[in-house]
Amino acid sequence: MPNLIKNVDKFDYKSAWYSNLNLYCHLANLSETVNNTVSLWDLDSHQIRYLSVLDGRLKEKSLTTSRLMDRILPEDREAGERLIDDAILTNEKIFKIEYRLKDEFRQRQRFLSIGKIIETDIDGNLIRAFGVTIDISRKYKMEKEIERRERYLSAVAKAAQVLLPSYSGIHYNEFLDAIGSASGASRVYVFLNHRDEQGKLRQNQIAEWCAYGIKTQMGNPILQNSLYEMVYPEWEKSLKDGGIIRGRTVEFEEPTRGNLASQNIQAILVLPIIIEGQFAGYIGFDNCVNDRSWSQVEVDFLSTSASHLTQALKRQEILLSLKKSETKLRNLSSHLITIQESERKRIAEELHDELGQSLLVLKLQLNAICRRLHDNLLKERCEQSMQYVDQVIENVRRLSHDLRPLVLEDLGLTAALQALFKEFAKNSRINISINMINIDRCFNNEARIIIYRVFQEALTNIGKHAKAKNIYITIRQNDKSIAGSIKDDGCGFDLHELQKKGYTRYGMGLPTMSERLNMLGGRIEIFSKTDSGSEISFTVPYNSRGSME
Repeated sequence: MPNLIKNVDKFDYKSAWYSNLNLYCHLANLSETVNNTVSLWDLDSHQIRYLSVLDGRLKEKSLTTSRLMDRILPEDREAGERLIDDAILTNEKIFKIEYRLKDEFRQRQRFLSIGKIIETDIDGNLIRAFGVTIDISRKYKMEKEIERRERYLSAVAKAAQVLLPSYSGIHYNEFLDAIGSASGASRVYVFLNHRDEQGKLRQNQIAEWCAYGIKTQMGNPILQNSLYEMVYPEWEKSLKDGGIIRGRTVEFEEPTRGNLASQNIQAILVLPIIIEGQFAGYIGFDNCVNDRSWSQVEVDFLSTSASHLTQALKRQEILLSLKKSETKLRNLSSHLITIQESERKRIAEELHDELGQSLLVLKLQLNAICRRLHDNLLKERCEQSMQYVDQVIENVRRLSHDLRPLVLEDLGLTAALQALFKEFAKNSRINISINMINIDRCFNNEARIIIYRVFQEALTNIGKHAKAKNIYITIRQNDKSIAGSIKDDGCGFDLHELQKKGYTRYGMGLPTMSERLNMLGGRIEIFSKTDSGSEISFTVPYNSRGSME
């Protein structure tokens, strides 16, 4: 455009206006609309002469400047005047103005005018300008639509992120926050269903998001434990079949219309939550400012969020079911361990009281016989039998002690563990280094037995399989728990391979230890590599009561 205006003082408007019609035609036909023009603004004559293309033909028209200015929205007109003033002060004299026109018959259109200032008066006011005007209404709408879609996509992605599997449950408020603003709604909420004793479907509002200035409905009695047939009678069947509820409040029948109006709802969108074929609830979107409804594109985006919530609710049901199963299994394990300890106690008592007494009687009888024998060979064999009985008595005593360590009951857990380590070192000839604190007051009787059994099982595994020369035992205090570790320098094992085979190489010792500690709210970790030894470490909270009550 600047090449058309070589000399402002000698500018030939007529020549510049009518020459290069092909160029004007091209400029005026920049888009598919017919509202693009090449214009000459003349404030002296208060006229705007412009060329436009209609049906492929170039047409010339004129318009008074006052008529155009009256149609420009005041805020856009003021902004445009500031931009022209700025352009006057520059050497290039180029301006670029975007504005909207008021039209009583059509929606407001947006235009972009790019021009060059040709002449100003002595005070620097615009007299003449030349440029092109482009209708950007369609472009603006497309940009807004893209922006809206991006906003929805971002909201849907954020909502999906919020609903990622979590053991702390579904974060409804964060989910509604994510989609609330993007939906353009005044209120967004979640209802879940349940059946009453008569088998009738009832609803409960469990979460809500409100735009600024919108009154919450969480305390509304008609929304809590209310019958569908009383509040929204036509909704149950439609939502149960996977349909959606959408429309203006005035379009609904009573009592639905009255109940919606009482919440200041002018338009509503309701999306069902279907779990395993059952109507479980819904997500609702209220418009309390006007009766604008939601487009199909918006419904599709919001339906995606509803499906994310549906999947989250499914996962929650599965997790709750698993948790119940785990609780049952843990209670069963606890019961079995309780029975096991009771059986150990009974066997220990029988070994000590009955078998121990019988062996002692046998030893006394052999001793009496030995004193009466005169045959040296028979006497020697009798003495050998007495020594063997002594070994059996010692084994019975040791078995009885392993089954029911009386020192645990008499002197406490710390003394019992020290005795266990000392006895193991004596019998296995493995050196044991011990670094431990007194933990007697940290646990109740049931927990003490469990912790004792964990150390006992760990040492038994090392004695059977590790081929170790040294064992390092540590028991220390953390902020809210007791931490223990048993480390050896033996042959180690492939932990991954062991887990694949179900711990069959080591029997059920490791899983039993893990289950025992789980009963106390503790956890266990196992580290091992072939030819590099192994380490078992665990933590148990203070005052653990276990589950053996």
